[in-house]
Amino acid sequence: MLKKFTKIILCMAAAVMAAVSCEKAEIVVPEGERQLEVNANNISGRWTLAELDGQPLLEGTYVHFEFVRNDKTYVITDGMKGFTEAPKTFEGRFDFEEDPRWGTVLIGQYDHQTGDFWKDKYAVVSLTADTMVLKGVKTGRVQTLVRMEDK
Repeated sequence: MLKKFTKIILCMAAAVMAAVSCEKAEIVVPEGERQLEVNANNISGRWTLAELDGQPLLEGTYVHFEFVRNDKTYVITDGMKGFTEAPKTFEGRFDFEEDPRWGTVLIGQYDHQTGDFWKDKYAVVSLTADTMVLKGVKTGRVQTLVRMEDK
């Protein structure tokens, strides 16, 4: 009897977790800022990672993104190792796809010999003139990017 009860509880817990995980990504709207349509034109430009999962990056670390709208290419400069290693640069192509659960999703492919796709896809849950909030579809990690001033 106890085994049946335990199985029922586990099945109910699994059903609740499945229902919760199917919720659409909540849009985080910075107060007083107008949301932009998610397209190559509106994300074009230079961005820097300001927060990862709500936490600021450690001092001396950075990740910069540059999206080019004309040919949908990107360059990512990863300085997460700080001063201990030279930054790594990744280049490739990006695009968007519509997902019934997540809305507009940013996808990408690296331009190296294997042409691998990014390990995750990123739901664009908020886009304003100065801020873009991305949520990993697989990982759930939230990245807040801030537009960099042009040189």
